[in-house]
Amino acid sequence: MIIKLIYRISLLTYLLIVPIILKGQLNLKVGESFLDNQAFKQVFVSVEDHTVWALTPAGTVYYKKDSDVNFSIYAQTSGLNIAELTGFNESEMYFLVKPDIIVHFKNGIKHELKVNYPEVSRINDISIISSKRNVEYTPAYPYNPNDDYLAIATNKHMYKIYRGNLSVTEQQSYTNQPLVNEPDWHITNAGFKSVDFQHLYPMGQCFVNDHATLNYKAFTSYVSALPDRAPYPSKINCTLFAHHWQQAFLVTSGWQIFYNIWGTDEGLFARNMLSCTGMEIKKIIADEKINDLEESYALTSIAKQNFVFAATDRGLYYTPASIFNEFYSSPDNLDRVKFTKHPSLINLKINSLCIDTYITISKEIPSGIHYNTMCEKILWLASENGIKKIYLTLDQDYYSKVKYSDFYYEKPPSNGYNKPEIVFETCGNQTIKLSPRIPTSLHNQLLFQWFKDGTEINDWIGKPNVELKESGVYTLKITALCENIILESLPIIIKNNTTPEIVFNYPDEVNICQGTSYSLQTKLVTGYKYKWIKDGAEIPNANQNSYNIAVSGIYNVQVSNCDGYFETSKSVKINQINLPTPIFSLGKTAYCIGETAEISVVNPLNYKTKWFKDGGELMEFANQNIITTTKSGLYVVSFLNDDNCNSNSLGRNIRFNLVPTVAVNRTTNKVLCAGEEVTLTANPNQSGSDFLWSTGERTASIKVNRNGLFYVNFTSTSGCTKQSDEIEVIVGDPINLSSPDEQRICVIAKEKVTLEAESGFAFYTWNGEKTKIPFFEVNKAGNYVLTVEDINGCTKNVTYKVVQYCKDILIPNAFSPNGDNINDIWQISGLESDPNAKIIIYNRFGNIIYTSNGNNPFWDGKTKGNIVPVGVYYYSIETKSTNQILKGSVTIIK
Repeated sequence: MIIKLIYRISLLTYLLIVPIILKGQLNLKVGESFLDNQAFKQVFVSVEDHTVWALTPAGTVYYKKDSDVNFSIYAQTSGLNIAELTGFNESEMYFLVKPDIIVHFKNGIKHELKVNYPEVSRINDISIISSKRNVEYTPAYPYNPNDDYLAIATNKHMYKIYRGNLSVTEQQSYTNQPLVNEPDWHITNAGFKSVDFQHLYPMGQCFVNDHATLNYKAFTSYVSALPDRAPYPSKINCTLFAHHWQQAFLVTSGWQIFYNIWGTDEGLFARNMLSCTGMEIKKIIADEKINDLEESYALTSIAKQNFVFAATDRGLYYTPASIFNEFYSSPDNLDRVKFTKHPSLINLKINSLCIDTYITISKEIPSGIHYNTMCEKILWLASENGIKKIYLTLDQDYYSKVKYSDFYYEKPPSNGYNKPEIVFETCGNQTIKLSPRIPTSLHNQLLFQWFKDGTEINDWIGKPNVELKESGVYTLKITALCENIILESLPIIIKNNTTPEIVFNYPDEVNICQGTSYSLQTKLVTGYKYKWIKDGAEIPNANQNSYNIAVSGIYNVQVSNCDGYFETSKSVKINQINLPTPIFSLGKTAYCIGETAEISVVNPLNYKTKWFKDGGELMEFANQNIITTTKSGLYVVSFLNDDNCNSNSLGRNIRFNLVPTVAVNRTTNKVLCAGEEVTLTANPNQSGSDFLWSTGERTASIKVNRNGLFYVNFTSTSGCTKQSDEIEVIVGDPINLSSPDEQRICVIAKEKVTLEAESGFAFYTWNGEKTKIPFFEVNKAGNYVLTVEDINGCTKNVTYKVVQYCKDILIPNAFSPNGDNINDIWQISGLESDPNAKIIIYNRFGNIIYTSNGNNPFWDGKTKGNIVPVGVYYYSIETKSTNQILKGSVTIIK
């Protein structure tokens, strides 16, 4: 069995056999001339149908369709003085008529368009911005579609008309909008790939005054500044924003370079896009009036090459080498921006340049990323002597010096990186998968050819991805079909070795018990390397010919006798027998003396069992899942299988504790009266706080006020429970006394009332006088409290109410009628409401000596006007206040 280790390592260096020189990379061949002896100020190619347009200084428009041999006058603009032209195709063009009219022809229908915005008095330039200009240079950016529209540069702002519309729909958006009243926008580059807008506005980016350049490039825009004060010319004729993604489609790269290139009446200048302090500015072409700039791309399906062209009053300048390095890191300085003058066009005034671009949009699957590649072979020139067609070709000799080495490899080369050849040492049936790092969607624009030892492998023609196995020297040739340029790879050398010897005689499956190990080993051979594998993963630091195994898994050994390749042994499955940990259950852990503990273990797989107490085996319980015991100790159960592997449970302590006793104390032993209660208190002989009374209460003491037998269950802290003896509580019958009727008495009449209680009680207490007699006689009104007491000493109170039914009459029993104004008369109170009351005074002989009534209830001690002698006299009073005649005596004293 062969194990292939996938490293996915790519070499990012393109090795050059000889140093690159700045010549011979791009060749220009002057082709056909059209409309000779006429001056032209603009040439333009509509990218959608490749129609070539030419404009004279007098405003006459010529055009040549892709299938036409010669140019023709565009009749629809006859009579118009056209200043500029642009468009998408022959049927959809825009023409600028100064100062502010745009004539639009679509499918033969003419429309006149204006920018109806305040203060727009002049249209300076127009240019289409095509949605097809989205050229992706790296898959790090997803496809981002643009809209087709006409860009309009005016004296005030930039504006846009979307394709299909006939009016300006919005002002062009841009950053750092000018603060000056009239920034005067111009289009200084109207190429398909890049459209530059400039306005006169002091941005202050690195320079005191500058031209602000807004460039719409690829799928985004960039803002930069150009110096326009001494020592640099203030008038800028044209611009080019050169943009390079390093190593076009290599996903491991992600940096880019930008150059500003601009033409003036005094020459051509360039600057890099570093910081203000690190920026470099160079005058590339001196003493030439630069009229236009154009850029062409090559090898966009492999790694984009950038070439620049400059139209001057005295010929055509171009860069014979890409202004950025070809296939490896590019410098930030401007050393490579070098122009040469084409010898066939010297002293020809060239006003305008335009590249004819063929674009292919490819979509990478499954990433969904879009790539645009360009095939650009024709450069058109508008000169003072007609329209010229220039053919662009690349020099195969130049690119033959470049050796392609950017591949995906399964493993690092055996000889390292950045070498003049790539060497892989293989073993046995090992293969090396190899593929160039070019997106799959671009393969149809390239031809792939593979060679072994100088002979082409016919079966591999057109295949970018191959597997190399046999020893030999392999090379890959990649032909860019647009430019017909061939790149040849570095030599790829495969050195195949014999298969290493492995001795590994073990059964397919081995069982080991938990806690034990098993040793595997293979033959020890000097110079061999060893790796031990568990479950498909390499075991760290296991690089000897033997290995001790202590865990389950599928094991094998890999043996190598060459770098990067290992032969794999058969696999041995090691099963570590991990018996389940027995778990036994108890009803409880603490028992009381006299109880029996039952211990059971769950054993669904019917392992053998052994029971142990305090470390000693209980032989009588062998192979039993349930045992019983009455002895305290530490119990353990063990499972055993047929391989004598065992697994022990955790130890469980079982205790048998003394049973407590509990007595009940009471606060009184007597029979309780109704409403009384007795406190019962549990008194155990062991510690604990778990009480349960027959009443359901769980406190140590309870209060009882009813008849019954009461007991308590006490559970000690050891968990043993004991019930107390029963305690009887007796509550006597309640004493029921009926409420006595109200009694009436007339105290004046000296009446008496006998109060009578219910019989059958041991004692009667009348108004505090305790007796055994249930009768009590009273001679005055009032409330009389009776307390009865039964034989249990229980008492009950009842109140007797005695009310007076006659009025109280106050009769003095003596007075002294001696004239000292003290007690001189005998005055009777209580007769005021009875004027008919009759009062009679008698002497001791029974003779009446004085009479009166209720209106005058008094006697002054006289009879017939004379004071009677001192002595005792008698009275009788008849009144309605009483049913009896009130009689008594009164004494006269001195």
